[in-house]
Amino acid sequence: MAVSFDPLLFVSRELKSRKLELTEQLMLGKKLKGLYIIYTNENSKKPEMMKSEMLDNKYYRERDILINGITDSYDAALAYLAVYAYENLIPEEKV
Repeated sequence: MAVSFDPLLFVSRELKSRKLELTEQLMLGKKLKGLYIIYTNENSKKPEMMKSEMLDNKYYRERDILINGITDSYDAALAYLAVYAYENLIPEEKV
């Protein structure tokens, strides 16, 4: 598994001070518990979220992962996806 990061990596407020540490650990394939990873789905090219423990599954170990964000809560990951959907997926109303 090769891990890369979005240049505008989102890190929840509570994890900002650990950003470098967390990205290094993810690049080295170390297990992180209790975090949510926001990554780009290779098929749809849209962000999705998963528990960080899922990176240890065979499916993800055999793929390159582009990480868009790291959060410490489900709500923060969901908020990121909601903002992404609003800004990128919902068509603007024509006036």
